Amino acid sequence: MAESPFEMPREELYRIGDPAENQRRGKRFRSLLQKAWAAPLASWGFVGKGSLFRRRQGSVLEVVQTQAWKYGGGLCVNLGVHFDFLARRPGSPTRLDDFEEFHCVLRRRLAPAPRVGDFWWRYGCDASESQACVNHLVATLGQDGMAFFERVGGLPGGYADLTEEQAKEFLGGLLFPAQGQVWSLVQEIRAHLEEKK
Repeated sequence: MAESPFEMPREELYRIGDPAENQRRGKRFRSLLQKAWAAPLASWGFVGKGSLFRRRQGSVLEVVQTQAWKYGGGLCVNLGVHFDFLARRPGSPTRLDDFEEFHCVLRRRLAPAPRVGDFWWRYGCDASESQACVNHLVATLGQDGMAFFERVGGLPGGYADLTEEQAKEFLGGLLFPAQGQVWSLVQEIRAHLEEKK
C-alpha cells in the first residue's frame, strides 16, 4: 500500500491497465496540472510549457520536468540543476537554455519531505481525485522542490565550507551524480568560486 493517498501504490507500478483508460486519465491529469502549476512556476521565475520549465539565475540553470510512468497511471517530477561553468555531459545541448533535466549535473526526484527518492503521483480515477493529486504535487514542488533549488542551486551557498562527508549529506538523495562523484563536483564548484574572487 502507498504511504500517501496521492502516490501510486507499489503494487500498481508494474500492472499494465487498460491503455485507453490510462491515456484518458493521463490527459485529464496533465490538463489539470498545466492549469495548477503555470502561475506558481511563473511566479518563481520559471519559463516553459507542457512538461518542461527552466529558470536561469546568473550562472545557474534549474529545471522542472515531468516523467510519465511507462505503464501509465501516474508521473513523477524530476528536478535538475546545472552551472554554466561546468563541463557539459556528452550528448548535452550546446546552449544551456536547451537543457532538459537529464542533461543537468545535479538531479533528483521531487518527493514530499522527509522522504527522498521515487514518488509517483497517481493520475486518479476521477476528476476530484486527479485534482487532489495535482494540488499535492504543486504544494510539494513549492515547499520541497524550491527548497532543493535554494540549497543546491544557490552560489556560493554551502559549497565553500563543505567537508567531503558533509557534501554527501548536503547533496543527498540525488539521482546524479553518484555518491562517489559528489566530492569531485563540489571541488569543481569551489574552484570556480575561487576564480571569481
